[in-house]
Amino acid sequence: MSSRPARRFGVLPLVAALILTLAPAATASAADGSADSLGERRSASDRSDRSDRSVRATADEEGIQPRDLTFACPDGQVPDAGFDDAAASSFAGHVDCLVWYGITTGTTADTYSPHAAITRRQAAVFLHNLLDDLVPLPQPPSTSRFDDVAADDGFGRAINVLASDELADLLEVWIVSGTSADTFHPYRRITRAQMGSMVHRTLLGVANYYDAAVDTGDCGDPAQPDQGCFPDEDTIPAAHRASVASIYRFGIVSGFVDGTFGPNRFVSRGQMAVFVTRLLDIFVEAEFTLPPGSYVTLLVDRGTAGAPCVPTGADGSDERPYCTIQPAIDEARTRSGLVVTVVVVGREARPYVESLVLSAGNAREVSLAGVWAGTGDDRPEIRGTVRVTGDDPDVWNELYGLIVEGPSSGPAVDVTSRGNVWVELVTVEGAVGIRVDQGSGWTFLYDAYVDATDVGVDVVSTDLGSTGTDIEDSLIVGGATAYVRLPDAGAASTAAADRWADTALTRNGFGSDIEIVTVTGRRVIRAAG
Repeated sequence: MSSRPARRFGVLPLVAALILTLAPAATASAADGSADSLGERRSASDRSDRSDRSVRATADEEGIQPRDLTFACPDGQVPDAGFDDAAASSFAGHVDCLVWYGITTGTTADTYSPHAAITRRQAAVFLHNLLDDLVPLPQPPSTSRFDDVAADDGFGRAINVLASDELADLLEVWIVSGTSADTFHPYRRITRAQMGSMVHRTLLGVANYYDAAVDTGDCGDPAQPDQGCFPDEDTIPAAHRASVASIYRFGIVSGFVDGTFGPNRFVSRGQMAVFVTRLLDIFVEAEFTLPPGSYVTLLVDRGTAGAPCVPTGADGSDERPYCTIQPAIDEARTRSGLVVTVVVVGREARPYVESLVLSAGNAREVSLAGVWAGTGDDRPEIRGTVRVTGDDPDVWNELYGLIVEGPSSGPAVDVTSRGNVWVELVTVEGAVGIRVDQGSGWTFLYDAYVDATDVGVDVVSTDLGSTGTDIEDSLIVGGATAYVRLPDAGAASTAAADRWADTALTRNGFGSDIEIVTVTGRRVIRAAG
């Protein structure tokens, strides 16, 4: 399977919730003596072009600066978490931000305990919850990797996922490991040096997943690259020294008032909040994820025969559902910079008879997700063509949980977007199931059912590279001409056909035994004989 960006738009949790609802730097001079201190960095308007997919260390004319959370925790947007003990500390903004993202909670309903030392198991939960919005985490194992860690509680699940071979393969780095082959010591406190390595590995792993280059810069005087970042450099254990230097250069950590790092001091819960929010700020600046306020939902529901939909949406209000889909998409396109999910409610025997144009417009992403109000598979049915369009290579569109019944000629789903298109848990019926003609964009077809009379998936032009268009866990039947037709008979088309037809690799299924042949200059997967 090709490497895919994480499902940061949150369609799956949103759909699950709705189903339940509907179903019957130079070291900063300021410090408080016990924690890293905030300094100035650069504003959002000054951020550099990230077209090369890189994360860079922080520096300006005054040298390396701690990150100021401009990107992850914008001023005026982060709600108060309500922890009295954190509000009076220098950690307040960091703690509020992590609660906003759902990364942490308090030790009680109204306390966070910012000065309490953090344990290895608590640190694992922080990093697990951070990664959950960034990469597709593997399922926790049924049995624990470690004798001193349970498999069936929140701490154990987080530890076992972070220490899993699957996550290490995905991120190309181990986030946490045991103190021995079969022990983790979950209640042991963590030093600043140890935390430096855990945070650094998380930074590298996420960058690896997104194929982003990591530019760490240097600590100070370029003429003296070996001088170190802190005056107590020699006291930092050798196993952690490079990691500490790296996260210092990234503005994640700074020293104490005397400039020292204090590698053997224990990390507090407040300091952990500082580490994680600054790391999160890097990921948001790189646009690997977005702040919680970036997500909007619009609802479409035709209602029932006895209680039909009441029209709304003329004023952009979300108070009542839209009655048809296209007006909701048009409204979504106006939500500048936001990730918008248009949720379509399925009602038995009440299809949406309309052809649609799905594009992002001014939004960062517009997705179309189906939920069903009944007890059976009453996924929303769209009778018409769904056209996914757009010229911006950085935007996303998704189709999820829908039935699309296309016309008797032409495609049911027609993808011409130059961006990124995800089609999941969708049933497609028509003369041509899905047509992809998007130049250098890519489309990912996952867990879909395609029943076409002519061609199941007609790939005219797309990115067929190692992280380009892909088909996985899908069943393609019908297709008198071809189950799948590729752009040409070149190496990329041939490799894609071979991969998609390898059911052991992709778990794809077809209507009958298949063969891969070249027809009129295009590689095709079709019924054998």
